[in-house]
Formats: sequence, C-alpha cells, structure tokens
Amino acid sequence: MAAPLYIIPLITCAVLYFGFKPQIGLLGYACILLGGCALIGLMHWLMALSRRSCNEFLGTFVTKISYEDPWTERVERTETKTDSNGKTYTVKKVEYVHHSESISFCTQLDNIHFCYSGFFAMVRDFWGAPRHNDVWHGSNIVGGARFGHHYVFREACCGYGGLRSKCVPVTEGHSYENRIRNSNSIFRFEKVTRQEAEQEGLYEYPKIDDDYDVPAVLSATYPVSYETDMEYRLFNALDAPERQMRLFVLIYDETTDVSTAERQRAYWKGGNKNELVVCIGVRKDGMVKWAHAFSWADEQTLEVKASQYLLRQPVLDLDDFLEWFKSEYQVWVRKEFKDFKYVSVPLTSGQLIAILITSLIENGLVLAFVR
Repeated sequence: MAAPLYIIPLITCAVLYFGFKPQIGLLGYACILLGGCALIGLMHWLMALSRRSCNEFLGTFVTKISYEDPWTERVERTETKTDSNGKTYTVKKVEYVHHSESISFCTQLDNIHFCYSGFFAMVRDFWGAPRHNDVWHGSNIVGGARFGHHYVFREACCGYGGLRSKCVPVTEGHSYENRIRNSNSIFRFEKVTRQEAEQEGLYEYPKIDDDYDVPAVLSATYPVSYETDMEYRLFNALDAPERQMRLFVLIYDETTDVSTAERQRAYWKGGNKNELVVCIGVRKDGMVKWAHAFSWADEQTLEVKASQYLLRQPVLDLDDFLEWFKSEYQVWVRKEFKDFKYVSVPLTSGQLIAILITSLIENGLVLAFVR
C-alpha cells in the first residue's frame, strides 16, 4: 500500500519546524506538505494507470493511401532585441524548413499511419485503382504549391466479392483498462514464465509485421498456407469487427493435450477482451487430437461449438472450419470489462520502492535548501 508514504512530507515539515525552525511561515509548511503529497499522489496514479492499461488488436483494412512530395516551408518569425541605449526593437527573420516526402495510409477506423514506400507501392499495384493528384497552395510554401497523389479503396472494388479480393487487412493497437491482468482477485491466472512457455510450446503474442498486420493462425509445426492465413486475416478485418471480435487459431503438436490450452490461457492472462482463441492439438497425420477455445465472453456457446466441430473433423481443415465459423460467430458477445471496476490493482514492490526513493530525494532537497 502507498498510504504510509504520505507520512514522509509530514516528517519533513516536523524536522524543519523542530530542528531548524526556518522563517518560512505557515504557508511555506503547507506548500512543502502539499507538494510532497502531490508528488506521491501523481506517481501513484501514473503507476496504477500503467498497471491497468492493456493493448488489444483491432482488425481493420486500408481505405486510402497517400503520397506527398518533398517541399520547403517558408517560416517568418519576429525577434525582439535591445540596442545599446536600452530601447527595444523587432527584427523579422525568415527560415526555410525542408519537409521530406510523406507516405501514409488511412484505415476503416479513420486512423492515419505513416508507412514505408514498399507498402505504398504494394497496395497501389494490388488495387489497380485510378490515381488522384493533389495540390496544396499557400503563401508559406516555397513555389506557392506542393503536390502529391492518392488512391482510394472504394474505386478498386465493386460489390462484396470485390471487397474481399482487393482488401488489404491491417491491425491497429488499442489501449483499454484491464483490471484483471495484474490483480490479486479470484480471476487471476497462475503465473507462467517465459522459460516455461518456451518449454511447453506456448505462443507469444504476435507482433505487427512489415505489412502492418499480425497473423491470425499461429503454428510451429503444422503447415499453414499463406492463402489460408490471409482468409483468417480478412475475417478479422471485415467480419469480426461487427462483433468486436479478434480470432486467433493456435496449433500445437501431438505431444500436447488439452491442458496446454489452459496453460496458454494463463500465459496470455485470459487474453484480451475482444479475443476468441481456438487452440488445436494436431497429430503428425493431420488428425485433430484435441481442441479447446477460450475468451472472456459470459456465454461460451460459440467456444464449445467450435471445439466440438473441430473434434468431428477427420483431418484438420482450417478452410472448412473458417467457413463454419462465419456462419456461427454472430452469437458471440464481447465481455464488458467495466464489470470489473470493483477489482483493485496493487502496485508492485518495485513501483512502491521507486515512489519511496523519489519522495525521499524530493524531501531531502527541501531540507537542504530551506533550512
């Protein structure tokens, strides 16, 4: 608990008053006391916020790509100077600021991301959409104008089939409050270290790749084609957002059993609020050995059905499973994490020590300067 730390500013005031008796008045003591408490409170709030903060993956797709040519900006600024007689006067100065080329894409979530030229070229060629030239005029632009061009997704497709065939899925990170992940409540999962995860064949969360997306199917041994994974990515970009869902399929080898799914869930601390994770154990011959799905949803109907469907497959067929999943996922309802507002999240020992040390330094400086 951080409450005892608030005694430190009070002790500082007592030491000053009884030990050094500086002539700072009641207001001075109040400033020292309130300033010290404010510092502790601010650090406590920021650290508690970081403990509750969590990032989830949001599936979306590119709706526009833009390119802006390099340009030079003319910046005027006024400086005030003083002459030898003490009189002030103003001087206007002109600076020229060079801006490099700007390459970006916009998503269905109306967020703009800067990207590298290779991604821009890939999307442009894949879409085959008409080019729109852009021009911006302004008195601050050297030459009077700057130029660029853009392409839009809606002109690259027509109808639902075109939407999927020309869609470029991407993933965005989104921060939300997750009080469960670092709490000591009944929802807390057993601790699984990274070393244990490696030994047991558990998966880390994938990172956003050079195409600004993450794989939907993770498999260390079972072969998964690019086309199959892309279909799952398209599902996460086009269909799953309707239910605020993110689908992951994790595939394990035949040395595992269904307890691996529970260990994976513990390692991912239950997963993020929008995730439905399907874990599958596969034999060398492609037969499904076990299947288990988990999420934070209150109703686990879809999770149970998904596991049962996979167990009925003679041989794992991810394309067939996705087609079935598309016909069933509408029943899924994401868990509202505001239901966990009552759960408290304690600070770590390291965070409490950091607050203590910072407070001691701050109050030590007060003693050094005020006495």
